[in-house]
Amino acid sequence: MDDDILIGEDGHISYVYSDRLDAIFADVPRETVRASHVEPYCGGWAADMRPSGGGVLGSNGESTAFGEFGHRYVGVEPLVPFQTRQAALDAERAWLRKELGL
Repeated sequence: MDDDILIGEDGHISYVYSDRLDAIFADVPRETVRASHVEPYCGGWAADMRPSGGGVLGSNGESTAFGEFGHRYVGVEPLVPFQTRQAALDAERAWLRKELGL
């Protein structure tokens, strides 16, 4: 897994958590926030990017057609789950890189 670090113009540092990076920044005050949730979904896996302002990722793309607690809105194309958790994690990382620069 790559360690991507984003340093803003104001000096704010953001990165996708890894134990290795956490150790590097051990003496720096920091706040850990959840960027997403990778969870079981309909016999497979989905990456919920809503904590970062996105939708829910499945193997057929991104859907914003989810309400509270993962309930789908009626009349919306169903999300096709990823077959493996790793595929959902890879999609999560790709989304974070594309949308947030991480």
